[in-house]
Amino acid sequence: MLELKNISLNINVGSKLERPVIKNLNLHLGAGEFVVVIGSNGAGKSTLMNLISGDLIPNQGQVVLADNDITQIPAAKRSRQIAKVLQNPKVGTIENMTIFENLAFAAMRGRRRGLNSFTTASNKELFKHKLSVLGMGLENRLDEIVGNLSGGQRQALSLMMALMSNSEVLLLDEMTAALDPNTADHIMQLAAQIISAEQRSTIMITHNMQHALTYGNRTLLLRDGKISQEFDLQARSQLSPVQLAAELL
Repeated sequence: MLELKNISLNINVGSKLERPVIKNLNLHLGAGEFVVVIGSNGAGKSTLMNLISGDLIPNQGQVVLADNDITQIPAAKRSRQIAKVLQNPKVGTIENMTIFENLAFAAMRGRRRGLNSFTTASNKELFKHKLSVLGMGLENRLDEIVGNLSGGQRQALSLMMALMSNSEVLLLDEMTAALDPNTADHIMQLAAQIISAEQRSTIMITHNMQHALTYGNRTLLLRDGKISQEFDLQARSQLSPVQLAAELL
C-alpha cells in the first residue's frame, strides 16, 4: 500500500545550520492497517507526516503509494489519495462556512473547487448519514456556521471531512492533543470505529500513551529521525502507558 524507502531529509541544506531530521527511514503500511507512531519532541514525527502528505519532499529516498512513486508529487495533487486530520480543529475546518459547505468543500478535495455541484439535496442526505455516525447531532445542524461548534465537534467534523474522499491513506497528526481528556477519548473512539469499518489505511502520531497502546495494529517508536522500536499487539499487551512513555527517554 504505502512504502517509505530509505527516506532522508535535512533542513537548512547548504548552511552551517544544516542537520538531518529523518535518517534513512523505511516504513511499510499495509492495506487496512492502522499504525501508531510515538516519539519525544523533535524526534521527527510531524516531519514524517509531512513527507507522506507531500508538504515536504525528501532529499533522498522514495515515497511509494499503491506501487506508484509519488515522491515528487506535491501535497495538493496527493490530497485525494492521502487525507490528513491536524491537531488544531480550527485549521481543519472553515469557521465562516456552514457544516454543509465544509463537507461539500471536502468532497471536492483534489478536484477543481466549485461548491455549486456539491450543494445538492442528494449530497445533503449523504452528509446527514455520515454525520449521524458521530452521535453528536451534527446531522441536524447542517446549515449552522462551523464557528459556533465546540472544539470536539469541530475535530469530529475535521475527521469526517478527511474521510469524504475515498483516500487510500489517512493521517492523524496529534488529532486529539488540543482537546480535553474526555473529548479526546470520545473522538479517538469514533475515529477507531470508522477506520475499522472502512478498513482505511491509517498512520497516527500521538503523545497519548494510552491511545498508543489501545489503537492500531502496531506502535512504532521514532527516535532521532529513525524507527528504533516496533511493538506489535502482543508486545503492547505487556506494557502500561508509564512503561511505554519510559521507552521515549
